[in-house]
Amino acid sequence: MDFDGTINFFLRLGVFPKEETEGRMYPYSEQASSVLDCLRLEAERLKIEFKTDFDVKEVKYKGGGFSVLSYKGETLSCDRVIMACGGCASPDLGSNSSGFKLLEGLGHTVSPFSLPLFSSNLREIFLKPFQV
Repeated sequence: MDFDGTINFFLRLGVFPKEETEGRMYPYSEQASSVLDCLRLEAERLKIEFKTDFDVKEVKYKGGGFSVLSYKGETLSCDRVIMACGGCASPDLGSNSSGFKLLEGLGHTVSPFSLPLFSSNLREIFLKPFQV
């Protein structure tokens, strides 16, 4: 989804954005929770099921769907999987790169990380995602 598509998506959900300094977008309500709330309501409307507190050991693609196995031996079957697993910056908080191994197990390629050597300040809104 491009920038305009993203803005229109949130407008349809009732989150009105405003542009802040350096092109950052923020809810007009000044509450970041507005974004989370509208996404939860939209997921509920679409009957999307969330599974939390489920430490994933393995994800397998089979027969047009996914089989997800937990370390406790539980198995889920689903049509789609969204992996929001973070990076590897805070192992104590669960951000330990284990999600990358799951993605590699599904055939994805994970590129090595490197820290930027400099910071950048980009004016063009379409370049903002690349700003460091």
